Amino acid sequence: MALTVKKVTAVSTKVEDKPGVLAKMAAALREANINLMAMVGHPGGEGQAWLMFIPEDLAALRALAAQEGVQITEEAAVWLEGPDQVGALCDFADKLAAENINIVAGQATGAGGYFAAVFYFESEEVVDQVVELMST
Repeated sequence: MALTVKKVTAVSTKVEDKPGVLAKMAAALREANINLMAMVGHPGGEGQAWLMFIPEDLAALRALAAQEGVQITEEAAVWLEGPDQVGALCDFADKLAAENINIVAGQATGAGGYFAAVFYFESEEVVDQVVELMST
């Protein structure tokens, strides 16, 4: 399997940092039939937390957020997936280094012989540049 590289939109929201918040949001996503490619959460300080979702259907997630009155922010990112093997990210990192492109943030995980990763850059224009670079 070759490396898949595509532009995605990460959707973030600030929530109360308390038990049950994720369960409520997950139930709403399930009810709206919204599948996620990824989800990350981290502390936001002062009793708050940040949740970030990468949905398969961005329009559906936007509609759900509007319906529920949830404020969201959106950020373009690069999604990678492929076989989980030693050095799986080397080609990607080498190409970016050769073009002097800085990764602002990223995360990756592997399971079942495959990996998925998401990387953030300085702007949507750089995201587009990275996707094109990796497609050649």
